[in-house]
Amino acid sequence: MKGKAGALERRSSARWRLLLLCAFSFGLGMLFTNRFWTAPDTSNHIMSQRRRQDQELQLVSEDCNTKRKHGTDKDIMGEVTRTHEAIQLLDKSISTLQMELAAKRSTLELVHKGVPVNSETSQPRKKAFVVVGVNTAFSSRKRRDSVRETWMPQGEKLLQLEEQKGIVIRFTIGHSATSNSILDKSIDAEDAQHHDFLRLARIYP
Repeated sequence: MKGKAGALERRSSARWRLLLLCAFSFGLGMLFTNRFWTAPDTSNHIMSQRRRQDQELQLVSEDCNTKRKHGTDKDIMGEVTRTHEAIQLLDKSISTLQMELAAKRSTLELVHKGVPVNSETSQPRKKAFVVVGVNTAFSSRKRRDSVRETWMPQGEKLLQLEEQKGIVIRFTIGHSATSNSILDKSIDAEDAQHHDFLRLARIYP
């Protein structure tokens, strides 16, 4: 009986030792696995994905904003140019109206004063005053005759040109050194014939 009891005690102690060894090895294994192996952090992965998505959305929104900004700038510049052109047209129309109004006022003033007014243009016809002087010398009678025969009008035509157009054409000449000389008398005779001389006054020293 004592031998059987001793064998049972030995077996039970061996089992307990085996169980303790298994528990110890399991605990030791859990300790090493917790220290040297860590599960992947899913929260960091999710945060990085969210950050990437936020960055992509921000880039898209910035692109849209820049496109809208450029579009609005073009629209604003177009409006500014159109407004500037409209202002220029208004300025031109106002200036033409002011000129027409001034012309009408001057026409009415002339009508009240009794001045004849041209009905086609509704403005008084201005008369010019032009003096064409042809320099000549005492000995240049042939040259003067050639001018009279070519382009210079004579007689009544010369007077009509002066009265109607206000254009005066004359030969300009002075006086000789001695008064009442033969040269002066010849010029006076020629002037009495053609009436186309302008005698310059003698300047005495």
